Amino acid sequence: MSDRQFSDGELIYRMGDPADGVYRVRSGGVRLQRGGDTVQPEMPYLGADAVFGGDGFLTGETRETDVVAVGDVVVEFLQRNEFLAILAVQPNLLSSLFEPVFNLVRSAAAAAPDLRSTKPDPLEAEAVENNKFDSARFEPPPFEKSGPVPGNLDILLVADGKRLRSALGAEEVNVRELPFRIGRAATGEGKDTYGDIHLAIEDDRPFNLSRRHFSIEEEAGALVVRDCGSYHGTTLNGQILGGEGHPLSAPLMTGESELVAGRSDSPFRFRILVR
Repeated sequence: MSDRQFSDGELIYRMGDPADGVYRVRSGGVRLQRGGDTVQPEMPYLGADAVFGGDGFLTGETRETDVVAVGDVVVEFLQRNEFLAILAVQPNLLSSLFEPVFNLVRSAAAAAPDLRSTKPDPLEAEAVENNKFDSARFEPPPFEKSGPVPGNLDILLVADGKRLRSALGAEEVNVRELPFRIGRAATGEGKDTYGDIHLAIEDDRPFNLSRRHFSIEEEAGALVVRDCGSYHGTTLNGQILGGEGHPLSAPLMTGESELVAGRSDSPFRFRILVR
């Protein structure tokens, strides 16, 4: 990964150039254009922390637009071959700021329709009677790399609202492993793609939840909440996670936190208790 500097009006890359890397704005801003016209009139300018150049990055296709510096600009540049090498050997070294490259695919998947099932899950029916889910009972698939929560921590997801309690069939979820991923229940063709979801929740159109929406993770010895490229984003204690111009993760502190998955009026509201 390297820094590159550009002066006002300088071309960073032009349409038709090979997509040999992805960029993140460190300071200043850039404008997307084609033949001098902005491509996205509603969002022609990208400022600090914005990632661009992701289209065609993993497939090696050519650039679809020109990108021009607005003012004095410093960008981080990650070459495609460098990205793939790190991903194969030590993916944790990749900065979370470059995750929007993956979010392009995740957001499209989240917006796609799927078939809904009305058949009740027997484990969920039993949980309704017990009024509590225990996440350890819902084992992840063999490829999932979750590990147990550190022994000194107790993490509870508490449903904040009648609709969510009804959807869960419980008032709270005991988080027993990290990372712990939450998303919309997926059924029908392609549902196995979301086998890494530990807590799948039914949602109706228009969807608030993405199929892989947010996760609770341990990062460098600390707990964080991470938006997993959801379509409508995640809000933790009033801080928006995911989407253009917003961080993808935020610290999850000891005590009580409030989380909203989806739009501001979403019924999928949790209180997260960390003790």
